[in-house]
Amino acid sequence: MWQLVGLAYLSEGAGVESEIAITASLLSQSLSVITGIVVSAGAIVAYVNWYLVLPVVLLALLFLYPPVFNRILNFFSRKLRKKSLRMDIRFGKEGLLFTGYILAWVMYGISFYFLFKAFSLHIGLIKATQFFAVSYLIGLFAVFVPGGLGVREGILTVLLRKSGMAGYVGSLIAIIERINITVTEMVLGMYGLVRFLLKRKS
Repeated sequence: MWQLVGLAYLSEGAGVESEIAITASLLSQSLSVITGIVVSAGAIVAYVNWYLVLPVVLLALLFLYPPVFNRILNFFSRKLRKKSLRMDIRFGKEGLLFTGYILAWVMYGISFYFLFKAFSLHIGLIKATQFFAVSYLIGLFAVFVPGGLGVREGILTVLLRKSGMAGYVGSLIAIIERINITVTEMVLGMYGLVRFLLKRKS
């Protein structure tokens, strides 16, 4: 929620209309979650029956259908702002966005993969990407803790242990990955905030 609010606030400060900013924020978060579910489906199927996972993936993809998305978006917009918002985007552009978010997850997976390589640990790139996506999404859905702190690391440790890695090694990797992401987000966030404040002053 705070991510949506922050993105909407910064967008408004940059001169984007509030309705557009909120719509873009919701679409961005939705695409991130949906593509994350698609990317992580393989890892989930390895530990859960496929017929339980398939409906979730299909529902996630159905959510991208513009009429369905509009209904859900309007529901939340009425709750939050007492106004109706609509997404005006065609399948072609939505497909490009979907592909872009898939690639973003892959880049996260590559980064995670090289973390293992740095410690001379062996794990496939696909598995590294799937494990990262699963732990990140579950941490995201754990709204009762800030940033999924502890939840993401716990899930990642369990997945790594099930793949044959020693428990303490998996825990160490999970903690290092949390530090890595947190530092990266803080650096990029501060850079963006400084630029935002300087632009408002000028």
